[in-house]
Amino acid sequence: MKVTTTFEHEHITNVNPVVACHRGYPSIAKALIAAGAKTDTVCPPFALCPFPGQFPLAEACRQGHQKVAEMLLNHGVDKNARNELDWTA
Repeated sequence: MKVTTTFEHEHITNVNPVVACHRGYPSIAKALIAAGAKTDTVCPPFALCPFPGQFPLAEACRQGHQKVAEMLLNHGVDKNARNELDWTA
């Protein structure tokens, strides 16, 4: 069975890849980023992240998703980005 990812939504830049990073889905996160999703968006308050302003890289690291974290770093995300508690990944 072949799985194909199709993005029909024309405003893909508004999609937050933090959910894929939180859940540990590197292929989904990579597809979202390749389609133009921004990696500097933060997790919405009281969504998946218990920490305010969590970035996708920090969330992937917090959840122990090494492949997702490596993919984000290879994409050039800022490893020194700080959340609202002044924490980095």
